Amino acid sequence: MKVPFIFVFNCSFLQYFDCIGIVIFPFVFFAESKKNVLPSTIKHELCHVAQVRRHGIISFYVLYHIYLLKSYIKLGNYHEAYMDNPFEKEAYKIEKSPLTDSEIDEIKWEGHRTDKELRNAIRKEKMKKHCKTI
Repeated sequence: MKVPFIFVFNCSFLQYFDCIGIVIFPFVFFAESKKNVLPSTIKHELCHVAQVRRHGIISFYVLYHIYLLKSYIKLGNYHEAYMDNPFEKEAYKIEKSPLTDSEIDEIKWEGHRTDKELRNAIRKEKMKKHCKTI
């Protein structure tokens, strides 16, 4: 059975942690509204959802923090330790990939599949507005 997650957008408390998204089972929190969140952010957090499902809830969080602690001891810097975490490396590696149909269905996404598609749509919209004002 697929472990269900609840997606929550517009979470201002994430700004206090300088965070744009986080998975805290059973929730996936995003700092931005659903309209403004980047597809890459969704892809990144959905990778963590897949990791939770793959490793199990408790195992994922235990492993995540063990990796983080080991890297912190080795590197002495939280940001570097975070970036050295295998779970984060996996998520950053795939976040530029297009959202899949199953990911779109799970999150009930109506936006673009990639950041590039979103930027192109924004650029086209700006051009339309600019052309109307001339």
